[in-house]
Amino acid sequence: MTFYWDWLVSILIYLVALAITLQYALRHDFEKEWTDRHYEYEVYRGLIAEGWKYVVKRGVEVVPSCLTILFSPYLIYLLIRCNPLTLFKVFPCFCYSLMPTFTYLIARQFLDIPYSIIASALLLSSFFFLYYPDTGRVGAAQGFLSVMLYAIFTGHPVIASIFAVLVVLSHYGTAYLIMFAMIGAWVFLFLKDSHSVDFHCFSVALSVIISGNLIWHNLIMTSGKVCNKFIKQSFTFEELASGEPSSILPGLPDCAPRSTSKLSNFFKLEYRDRAIQVAFGKTLQCMNIPQKIELVLSWAIVLSLSAGFVFIIYRLGLSAYTAMVCGMFLTIIVAVIIPHISAWYGFIRIYFTALIVLAPCFAIGIDKLAGIAHLNGYVLGASLVILYALCVSGIMHRIFGIDKRQLQSARLSPVASAEIITHTHQTTQDR
Repeated sequence: MTFYWDWLVSILIYLVALAITLQYALRHDFEKEWTDRHYEYEVYRGLIAEGWKYVVKRGVEVVPSCLTILFSPYLIYLLIRCNPLTLFKVFPCFCYSLMPTFTYLIARQFLDIPYSIIASALLLSSFFFLYYPDTGRVGAAQGFLSVMLYAIFTGHPVIASIFAVLVVLSHYGTAYLIMFAMIGAWVFLFLKDSHSVDFHCFSVALSVIISGNLIWHNLIMTSGKVCNKFIKQSFTFEELASGEPSSILPGLPDCAPRSTSKLSNFFKLEYRDRAIQVAFGKTLQCMNIPQKIELVLSWAIVLSLSAGFVFIIYRLGLSAYTAMVCGMFLTIIVAVIIPHISAWYGFIRIYFTALIVLAPCFAIGIDKLAGIAHLNGYVLGASLVILYALCVSGIMHRIFGIDKRQLQSARLSPVASAEIITHTHQTTQDR
């Protein structure tokens, strides 16, 4: 009976995730923006117009290396001849929606259904899902990654290997990120028992990831050179011009300098991703009330997650799952310590990817903390996730008369941000 409930809940989570991503993908006009999705669509249109001749003509660039997100909708278009733009918009959603679904199934390995739903809901309430779900190649890679990790944890090396290949062919950044996290996890497993089933399944998947990155992203395409250069700069403290910093709290002033070229800058908070600056109070004086609420809730989630991490290591010992949790935690810590990683790749993207295995730790942490405080864990966990979702989605901002999307699109300076917040406060008082 539990088996059927799991399948029913999994399907419902997938449909909810699909609804969230589809409504944004169909409304978002990326053709007018010079974003990653614009470049992906440019290659996709070239494929439809000229076939593989177009890819050969463009050469071994970064975007064509993300084969899954380009070639799959192209093949579907050849088969059914539907609207190519609509097909391109909706295809990643079907891959991306696998992420919360398999997070639920991973949590079900050691949690009951309500807590597993809370773990999946935490991921669904995150920035990338509620506020910017149209991530194209990154979203597809994260969806395939969740299936790969579930296959590893349940002892299916063949399925894990297939989806490891799909991760490599979907996005070079995600493939490199999970490679380093898995190497750390593999070391933990090796030190415990190199003859266990967990270790062998893990080793097979890791071998495929490493081989795929080497062959596809370095020998065939040039996308690996971008990652290799970044890795070198991260550990030699060479200058790195960062792109637009990501943030869990859109509308805050961009305090991050554009390069981290000196060792002395290594220890300065302002040389890290804006999300890290926000988390440690760098922009506290510029924040409005909803942003402060979101900051408090974010720290409550992180603390609950950390408590769950400690307990699950104590309760389960070292397995494929707990080793991967350790690997992801280690990756997050390294991203906070080394400025280049958060500035170049984006800390929120790393944290969001890690939630595939860390979200169940949040549910466990809530359960234990609720027990200590003599509270209902289900109610506490659901309340925390709902409040966080209200902040991330911008509904909480609307309550205070603030348009979160306006703050995001305006890329406000500290002065402009203060003016909008002051105007909003005065308007609220007038009412």
